[in-house]
Amino acid sequence: MKADTVLLNANIVTINKNDSVFKALAIKDKRIHALGTDKEMDQYISSETLVLDLDGRTVTPGFVDSHNHTCEYGFSELILDLRYPKVQSIADIVELVKEAAESKPEGSWIRGVGWDDALLEEKRPPTRQDIDPVSANHPVILDAQTPVQVANSYALDLVDVEYPSDYDGLLHDHDVAYKIRLLARDYSVEECKAAILKAQDALFRVGVTAQKDAGCTDTMIEAYRELHAEGRLKIRSYLMIGIHNGQTTVELAKQAVSKYKPMGDDKLYIGAVKCSFDGSGGNRTAWLYEPWNRDYTGVDGTNTGGPIVPESHTYPEIAKTIHRAGFQIGAHCVGDQTIDRYIDAIEAAIIDSPRKNSRHSVIHNNLPTDYALRKETAMGDNIIVEATSAYLYFIGDNYAGSFGPNRSRRLIPLRTLLDRGIIVGNGCDWNTCLLNPLYGVYAAVTRKPRKGVYGDQPFGVDECITPMEAFRTYTWNSAYCMFWEDNIGSLEAGKYADLVVWGSNPFDAEPDEWLNMVPEATMVDGEWVFKQ
Repeated sequence: MKADTVLLNANIVTINKNDSVFKALAIKDKRIHALGTDKEMDQYISSETLVLDLDGRTVTPGFVDSHNHTCEYGFSELILDLRYPKVQSIADIVELVKEAAESKPEGSWIRGVGWDDALLEEKRPPTRQDIDPVSANHPVILDAQTPVQVANSYALDLVDVEYPSDYDGLLHDHDVAYKIRLLARDYSVEECKAAILKAQDALFRVGVTAQKDAGCTDTMIEAYRELHAEGRLKIRSYLMIGIHNGQTTVELAKQAVSKYKPMGDDKLYIGAVKCSFDGSGGNRTAWLYEPWNRDYTGVDGTNTGGPIVPESHTYPEIAKTIHRAGFQIGAHCVGDQTIDRYIDAIEAAIIDSPRKNSRHSVIHNNLPTDYALRKETAMGDNIIVEATSAYLYFIGDNYAGSFGPNRSRRLIPLRTLLDRGIIVGNGCDWNTCLLNPLYGVYAAVTRKPRKGVYGDQPFGVDECITPMEAFRTYTWNSAYCMFWEDNIGSLEAGKYADLVVWGSNPFDAEPDEWLNMVPEATMVDGEWVFKQ
């Protein structure tokens, strides 16, 4: 069989089970036909075959992002970028809001994302009092890098919130936050389609060829479906029906499984329901057994955070509802107490309706206890972890200050998880982190935060993993998290030709070099979807 495309003189890192490396690769009908030496490819070359000499360049599988908010990212051009180092103070934030207010029609939303009080000069969050004077005629909601928001008075008044005069505008009430976020994100199907296409292009530029959109609305799901029907959806997309944002209830779980069934193909699949069972490490609302720290060594009084879902006894019924319908469950779990309770809920669901290979997901799994690790190990293919190692870099300074010196060293324990045989996928979780998976690879290998407020190694090195292991979490492992490991995630004959070409070998680079490294080209289905 003659190939459509042949890549020669390359360093093809397959990330298969043996970590095999080849020199050449042949592609036919969207799939990898053969791997081997340059000479072995001669038999697949005809006058119609596109033959490319890669001059020693490295080829890896396309990245698979197991936890992203892809459609939301597509709207990022309309959102103020409040990330460090662009923004270093609250005064910088106020100035950006002021500029937006002066350029937008009155009554239109001003959204921002990325502020981190651990990196701001004032070492505190922005407040309603800071932004009200420059935004009297606009509703404003500004998201931190963690799931924390501040709103101005205009936005609060839209949802009829009663608040005292000294209220700072930080949205501690999840119901209020949810209502404001819905108003600020009242997008049409056509707007969502445009956003997905923007996100698709951005992901291809950093080598991501498949992604799990972690919490889609009905409008987003319809947008994905229309793009797929039109042949414009090129990035493989596994969708999670969103019942999160502080709204995870038994009733919403029942509504989700009554509206949708697990269905799709190798390009678009609706296969999971996204829940959220606790808060964030960034604002010390995730549910812990012991009180949160402040400023690394201080203690945040008696605050242990808590469940977003007030009725934590409903976790098992939520899990059973989703599991019985054949869906994968995925739940945001940061704190140790939440992880324990969620894993117990998954176990109860499987006992109630026995099924193998459910691959229910512990999303983030930031601080698992020994109890949780034993359960995650024992449950085998009924459980996976979808980690966000890039947290250690982007919000690591905030996390170290909040989790403290003891808990920080066992935060996101990738070494322990992999050694126990637990499948760990990886994702960027935009908007907390930027899209490029190499930030997550860097964090998984070095465990170093961005700024080093509490030293450059507050998380220790015991849980570091190797570069090959880190790449595997973003390729084969993440494909497994989407039930796609037989078709993508490694470069093997019969799998789709989803791959990335690198100008220099990332496995020969120093970790710091990854932070500025981007692919030269990205391929999906044997088609180049990005070239520098």
